[in-house]
Amino acid sequence: MESVHEGETRHRPDRRGPRSAPPRGRGHGDRRSPGPTAVGRDEVQQLAGYLLLDYDDRYHIREVGLYLARQGALIRWTVPEVLTMLGAHLPLPQLRGALRGHLQGSHPA
Repeated sequence: MESVHEGETRHRPDRRGPRSAPPRGRGHGDRRSPGPTAVGRDEVQQLAGYLLLDYDDRYHIREVGLYLARQGALIRWTVPEVLTMLGAHLPLPQLRGALRGHLQGSHPA
């Protein structure tokens, strides 16, 4: 994990499948976890969904991220990093167009 800014990190998702339970707190009544343990593929795919649904680039999304409130950590990725992690081989505008076509039912059967 590479530190980006205090409280922020860049992180690669865990591709090994289901994760173990997050670590327990540091004592009775303390619910904080010591730090992020893994970000799963499901979470990254959800972020990619938001990114792809911005069909016309109205929001000019250049980074996406997750805030882990229990750890007080923000994990961020650039758009190219997210697309690479998910194995995308097409440029973002083509991916958005393909998703739009699929959701509108104009995709090939």
